[in-house]
Amino acid sequence: MKKALFPLVILIALSFSGCRKADVDIRFKTIYTNGSSHKKSLHKESSTNNAFTQFGDFVGTITPRTVTGTFRTIRYTDNDYSVQGATTIIDVINGNWQENDPRKFADFTNGNTVEVIPDMYGDMANGWYAKQNINLKYLGISPNYLLFEFDLPENYDSVELLINHFPNSGYHLPNGFNALAVREGRAMKCLSGFFTQHEFNGSDNAPEVFVFGEADSCFVIDVDASNLGSIEYAAPFGVNENSVVARSGNYIAPILTDPVPNQDKVITTTIGFDSENLIEIYAGLDNVPYTFDDVFVFTPLFWNRFDITLEQN
Repeated sequence: MKKALFPLVILIALSFSGCRKADVDIRFKTIYTNGSSHKKSLHKESSTNNAFTQFGDFVGTITPRTVTGTFRTIRYTDNDYSVQGATTIIDVINGNWQENDPRKFADFTNGNTVEVIPDMYGDMANGWYAKQNINLKYLGISPNYLLFEFDLPENYDSVELLINHFPNSGYHLPNGFNALAVREGRAMKCLSGFFTQHEFNGSDNAPEVFVFGEADSCFVIDVDASNLGSIEYAAPFGVNENSVVARSGNYIAPILTDPVPNQDKVITTTIGFDSENLIEIYAGLDNVPYTFDDVFVFTPLFWNRFDITLEQN
């Protein structure tokens, strides 16, 4: 069964020891932040209020109070199929780990630190890749789930909302959840499917993998038999037929350089996500704000708010 999932970020650092090349230590560190490090304004072009005219009049925006979640996979690849076995793959988070592995959990709001040894595949020699200056063209991110907590405006105090508009049989629910959203007074706890169900006609039809790089725009692709083997988005990230992939060009492909002899090498990945005004509210079918059928959605092309950088010595 396909899982619909969505990621976003706010302050977690993963630091981990990697491999060794001769007498050189290779160390990896990944940092998640709640905003872009150097391209904060990029997403504004694709995030305009009142973009979803099909949901009625635009009412306002909400910034989540907290965001937590778990990842299934975070993977870099050069996707070089020119020589069998030469494809470079670096799994910061590996999909083969147990689902409850604490290394997969992210507290994006308060921050947490997890020590991880990444899995590295490809043409290896003496503890490092045989190729030099590897162009990591793609970064794939696949979350298990993301949980958003926020407070409703006081206008909803006496309004009973339609919490789940669509079936969620294909959505991955964390322990303790039997629905996409839970409300207690003004406080809302919502999985990402609660917001994507409207735009994609059900949470099970929403993107489950985000692939960055080698794209000049943001778009969504339904994977089928005709494009399942495409190296651009399917093959390197374990995507199955009938999956949905979101593509983004908001990524500058880093060049992975060899370690300098007798000098420890540190590779730092920073993944930022700007959650400010992430949630948009629309007046719904009756086009009357603050009524039962109001629609809560993510801002358009919200995955373009990711900002990924890699630094190394």
